[in-house]
Order: sequence, then structure tokens, then C-alpha cells
Amino acid sequence: MRSYQKEIILFLVIALVAFGAFYACSNAFKASHRGQIDAHAWLHQQISITAEQEGKLAGIEKAFAEKQNTFQKEIHIGNLELAAAMLEDKTFSKRVAAAVERIHHAQGELQKATIEHIFNMQTVLTPQQAEKLNKLAADALIQNP
Repeated sequence: MRSYQKEIILFLVIALVAFGAFYACSNAFKASHRGQIDAHAWLHQQISITAEQEGKLAGIEKAFAEKQNTFQKEIHIGNLELAAAMLEDKTFSKRVAAAVERIHHAQGELQKATIEHIFNMQTVLTPQQAEKLNKLAADALIQNP
């Protein structure tokens, strides 16, 4: 087999693996996003949000959804960079480390935004609802370290 044919085959294999990684990550984000929506609705139900509170929470929810979307996109981009770097560098290179750091930074910012969101929600809740929200959040952190 000629050198250029080997290069074409190698390129096609790398492209196929990258597409597979992209597809898998894309589906994982879609599934986890649906789960978050369900969990969010469940949370509102658990703390007995009233229609009036729901209206007051709309702006808080919208702002959080925008932040959440931004950080999830950043994590996705980091995953794509990590996949490409791993395939191309085939070692724990500076590119691999940088992609991992990008992912970790975005994950950390998403967690901070989520905690801020919980505290922002409490401004609309009754003291009993706020206490229940804190307990549910703490339980979730304990169960999913």
C-alpha cells in the first residue's frame, strides 16, 4: 500500500473515531439535560412552589438556564478538544492537560452557578420551603459526591 493511501485510511479512522466521540458526548448531554429538567420540575413539586412563586422565579430560572447552557457548551467544547488531543498526541500532552483544565473549570463554574441559583431561589420561598430546598440540595450532594 502506498504512503498516501495509508495516510488517507488513517485520516478516515481518526475522523470516524472523532465523530463517534462527538455523537456519544452529544447524546450524553441530551440525556442528562432531559434528566435535569425532570429533576428541576420534581424539585419545584417537592417544595410546593405556588403559581405566584413560579411567576416570581421565572427570571431567576431564565438567568440560570442561560448560565447552565453556557457552561455545558464549554464542557462540550472541552470534551471535543480532549478527544482530538488524545487521538493526535497519544500521550498526556500539554494539549490534553489544557483540555482537561478547560473541562474542570467549566464544571466548577457550573457547580457554583447551581449553588447560587439555589440561594437565589430562596429569596422567593417561604422559610419552610427554603429549609426544605437546602435539605434536598444537601442530600443530593451527599448521595452524588
